Amino acid sequence: MKKWSPWRGREYAKLFSLTLCLMVFGLISMGVESLETGKLSDSNVPFLFAVFSITWAAFFGYAFYIRRRQRDLEREIAELTDRYTKTKNSK
Repeated sequence: MKKWSPWRGREYAKLFSLTLCLMVFGLISMGVESLETGKLSDSNVPFLFAVFSITWAAFFGYAFYIRRRQRDLEREIAELTDRYTKTKNSK
């Protein structure tokens, strides 16, 4: 079983910040494009981008939740193992 390391959490943070930057740059580029043309675009790109952003936010939220649950389970397993070895050694 792999031990939890703080580097894994930092990797998720780096991926999240990269995705967030890409979303911001995408929104900025869509706004600049509509300002340059002088009219609002009739395409569905903003909606597509919104769904893309929401999907990635949900993914990172779920990954964070799963990682936290895994860490709690690893702690509980370690605690149960310690209890088991203590009761086994006391008999």
